Amino acid sequence: MATISKNILKSGFCKVDNDRVSIPIEYISFPDERSTKMNMTFIRNSNKCRYLSEGKCSMGRECQIYKDAEEQIELDISDMKC
Repeated sequence: MATISKNILKSGFCKVDNDRVSIPIEYISFPDERSTKMNMTFIRNSNKCRYLSEGKCSMGRECQIYKDAEEQIELDISDMKC
C-alpha cells in the first residue's frame, strides 16, 4: 500500500503570534498489525506551519504545538483517496 499523508490541525500557543493558533501537522501512514482497510496508524512527520515556509520562525520540530501533538494517531481511511 502506498504511503498516505494527512495534515491535521493542532492548537496551541504560538510565540510568533503571541496567541493561541491552529497549525497543520503532517502525519504519514505507518502500516502495522492494527491496520485494516478501514483504519490505519499514522505517525507525526513534520510541522507544516506557514511561518516556517515564510522564514518567520525556525522552531520546526521544537515548536511546542508540534511537540504536544500525538506521536501516533489512528485514522479512518475508508474514504481517503490513496
